Amino acid sequence: MKRESTDQDPGDQPALPKWWYSTFRLSMIAIVTTALCLVITIPISRVISKRVNQSKLDALQLYQKKQAAFQPSEVIHILNTHYVTPEVYATDLKNQDSTLTQKQIDKQYLEYLKGVNAAQKEQVSVLRSLIKEHKLKSVYIEGLTDKNYEEIMESIEFLKKYEKTKEDPPEEFLELFAWQAKLILGAAGQLVVEGELETLLITEDSGAMEAANPIQSDGKAVFDKKADERYEDAIVRNLLKGKGVVVIVLGGDHDLSDNLNRLAHGVKYKRVAVPKFKEFEKPLNESPKNKN
Repeated sequence: MKRESTDQDPGDQPALPKWWYSTFRLSMIAIVTTALCLVITIPISRVISKRVNQSKLDALQLYQKKQAAFQPSEVIHILNTHYVTPEVYATDLKNQDSTLTQKQIDKQYLEYLKGVNAAQKEQVSVLRSLIKEHKLKSVYIEGLTDKNYEEIMESIEFLKKYEKTKEDPPEEFLELFAWQAKLILGAAGQLVVEGELETLLITEDSGAMEAANPIQSDGKAVFDKKADERYEDAIVRNLLKGKGVVVIVLGGDHDLSDNLNRLAHGVKYKRVAVPKFKEFEKPLNESPKNKN
């Protein structure tokens, strides 16, 4: 009996099982699908990311727009020549020259008052232009707080009554008193007396103002930069309660630009100095920020 050969032809390969082909096809489909997903997903993710960033930008711009609706568009700062009392003025002069007599001090103080008066007349002219241009009804003034507001308004009412009832010619003492009271009020206060402004606006926080006051109990001026910065921040927070164009009459040694940049967004800031400002500003009021 002839036996069949069990040797296989070397060229023959055993047939692969059917499940192997199924697995291979599934693997290829998975690879192709993954590749297609990557090709499609990457651009889509970029589009989504771009849209998310744009959405965030739109939200920020909307927030800033809403913020702008509740703050002024511009702050106009009229640089003020400070009124100081005879006592403070005398102390300052004596610190500079101890040989001065009281008569010499009184003479210089009178010249100082005349200079302040001249500067305030120019400020009145500037304020009248701003009132006309921006339809202003009120102005912020340095030194006005919730604590002294009533006292200042009482002074204004007294001067209104005096101007209506004073004799012709007026009594010299009363006229001198009224003149000095107007200097203390300043240009904006004088325009309230004359009825060209309705009122004055509270500018300062009384605590911050007292802390930043450079005049010590002995009459000497000592500048505290940090306290002054807090004081200016308090002023700016009050200014930001206004709308449109707001005007403040404030000492020229104050610069609110950095405070506005820090506390507000997009509020313009303009400083206005009348010609007499530099001419009559006392050394006492030179900007400490510029000193080393």
